Amino acid sequence: MQPDSKILPIIHKWARILWRPGEDYDELVAIGYCAAKPLASNKTDNQIASWVKWMITWHIRGDEHRKGYQDQVKNISSLIAIKELATYPPDAAIIDIQEAIRDLNKEEAEIIYMRYWRGMTIAEVAKHFDKTFKWARYHCDRILGLLRNRLLE
Repeated sequence: MQPDSKILPIIHKWARILWRPGEDYDELVAIGYCAAKPLASNKTDNQIASWVKWMITWHIRGDEHRKGYQDQVKNISSLIAIKELATYPPDAAIIDIQEAIRDLNKEEAEIIYMRYWRGMTIAEVAKHFDKTFKWARYHCDRILGLLRNRLLE
């Protein structure tokens, strides 16, 4: 089990980053706490942070990649009841976004962050850069392909 003095700053950091209007900040903290508290004491701060942000993100957005699971998970008990979330994933499966994008240039990193971390649409990304929709879609796909290649090496 993790001590509160270690996990609470990490949880509050990610709750602040991921909070958006309509979300209950205290519930995000509770989700993070339920995720981090039972972790083994040998987990690093980065591993704890990865797990906390993944669980909070899952709570906010649901699992959009699995067919038939588009609903948002809106309470702690239903989130914790999901079988895949009951155990911490193997250490090798935890990839911090900062690690994955460290070799991208500033614009590429910003595009990926906006599109996949903040959930902005391709049209919103295009508007931010004052470019066309086609430009934004091409760059999102190209950068995502670069990241896939790096992560699979």
